[in-house]
Amino acid sequence: MSPSRRLAAIFAADVVGFSSLMGGDEEGTFRALQVLRSVVDPILAGHEGRIANTAGDSIIADYATYCDGVYECRNLRQLERFVTTVAEG
Repeated sequence: MSPSRRLAAIFAADVVGFSSLMGGDEEGTFRALQVLRSVVDPILAGHEGRIANTAGDSIIADYATYCDGVYECRNLRQLERFVTTVAEG
């Protein structure tokens, strides 16, 4: 039996400054991370996405096709822009 191959898209992300945030306010940072993950995880799971691993503030997901991966990353960038705009007032 010959080995099979597949083309996939891999997504990896973490929270910038997470260690510093935890050092300043561990409970608040953890709550904020939980809220973030409650929004981000369903987005990553869309379009045949699969969360492959998490550790602390990091997420690794994979997609069966690069098109699905790019589409979901675009959704996350739009979410990031929205959150940044709201946070800046």
